Amino acid sequence: MKAKAEICPKCKGRLFLSNRDGTKTCASCGETIGIPVYEAGKQRNADAAPAPVATAICPSCGSQANYVSTDDRGQDVYACAFCGNRFSPKKAAAPSAPVAPTAPKKDEELDGKEIFALAKANTVEILATFTEGAGAGSGFFIAPGYILTNAHVVTESKKNDPIGALVGEVQPAKKVVVCFKGGKQQKAEIKYYDRKEDMAILHTDLACSKVATISSDMPETGETIYAVGNSAGQGMCIMEGLVADQLREVADNQYMMISANIVGGNSGGPIFNKKGQVVGIVTLGSRDAVAMNYGIPIPRIREFLKASKLFKITN
Repeated sequence: MKAKAEICPKCKGRLFLSNRDGTKTCASCGETIGIPVYEAGKQRNADAAPAPVATAICPSCGSQANYVSTDDRGQDVYACAFCGNRFSPKKAAAPSAPVAPTAPKKDEELDGKEIFALAKANTVEILATFTEGAGAGSGFFIAPGYILTNAHVVTESKKNDPIGALVGEVQPAKKVVVCFKGGKQQKAEIKYYDRKEDMAILHTDLACSKVATISSDMPETGETIYAVGNSAGQGMCIMEGLVADQLREVADNQYMMISANIVGGNSGGPIFNKKGQVVGIVTLGSRDAVAMNYGIPIPRIREFLKASKLFKITN
């Protein structure tokens, strides 16, 4: 008598793949038929390894594959019902430990938005009152309570040299007020100034969250810089530009020429490189050309700070 052919109750197919637990899986639709038979006729207990998944996705064609056996390494083998590919699905790797975020490098470059946020933590607006009239400028904290600015912002004379540095008899301002972020205002005292170098140091009880970092290196010609200051006395803003000339001699002194637009009120403000370090001090905009403006370079700043004897300068 001829054996009765098995028919899939779901799709009516007749091709089956045998499973190791005694059941069969339809090669067409994946339907499993039969009653699982375990070793020695015993029902699998709770501690036994789980039965393999009946189907998987073929990595070659994406079709449904069915379990057929377990190889000598204990890996489940599946056969694709469409392309015939036999494979063992890769087990998901154990999750790795979370990786701590990498700390930014000290020499990491910043964008303009980050530079301005940094500048607002240490740059101030300065209002100086003289015997006749008043003037506005900028400055920045180089140490807690100490602000560096231009001498011509907080002193006056009857005559200026070609780029605005003070010559002749100089008189300090009658009153100096510094304005920090959030509108905080405080009187400041002129502690030291040099009219030829056009730099001055102020002292104030106004606190800052972070002092400026002065670079030890001169920026190269063509390098991007940012000038921050109280432009036209209308509030703090940032100007992007290039180092147009690393060192240029004007009126028997050396200056850094920059292309950033400079107007009255910017004097005394910091010039930052892309690392957020101060590489110069805005001195004055050119009277003859928009993109030919001047800043006091690093070597002159360091010599001035040494001469003041208010700080310990190591390099």
